[in-house]
Amino acid sequence: LMSPKYWLLTAAVTLASVNAQAVLFAFVAFLVESGLTLGKATGIYSVANLCAVPAMFVAGMAADRWGARNVLSIAVVLQCIGTFALLGIATPGPLGFFAVVLFCIGWGMTSGVVSQLGPILLGDLIGPRHFSAVLGIMTAVAGLISATSPMGTALLREHGFSEALVFQGLGIVCLLVVPLVYLAMSGKHRAAWSASPT
Repeated sequence: LMSPKYWLLTAAVTLASVNAQAVLFAFVAFLVESGLTLGKATGIYSVANLCAVPAMFVAGMAADRWGARNVLSIAVVLQCIGTFALLGIATPGPLGFFAVVLFCIGWGMTSGVVSQLGPILLGDLIGPRHFSAVLGIMTAVAGLISATSPMGTALLREHGFSEALVFQGLGIVCLLVVPLVYLAMSGKHRAAWSASPT
């Protein structure tokens, strides 16, 4: 717990989770306010969630091949792009359809990747000896903070911030994850698994 790298990784996981939770609970209302019917908005919601299922398999195989750090960094950039795509979904014509596809693929396929790859990075960072305890703390911190993000979004809206501005901020939050992950995972950590007692 005294390791700065542990808290950098915890911050990265938390920020990505904040984006996922805030967007998840706000974007249907945003699309309805933007002129879409409730049926279309919830249909997009369903497709985006469905995209998360194959993404878990893809992320796992990609992490085995290219490393969890690299895959997670790419995933949060795609999550950012998908969040920004929300702003164009209500646009009529092909541009709106492209925004839907970009959101479902960009955000839908990546919003759950951090919960999958974060523990892998944590294991590489600290080894098996205290893994369960520190994973529990990381999950509690990320879960508690991200659970308040829908309320934070609502409060920002009540204080005059537009939904579009809020989503732009949530997209930028994802970009902050990348340097945090690379700072946390700089150097070699995988040896900790074999060096630590089992």
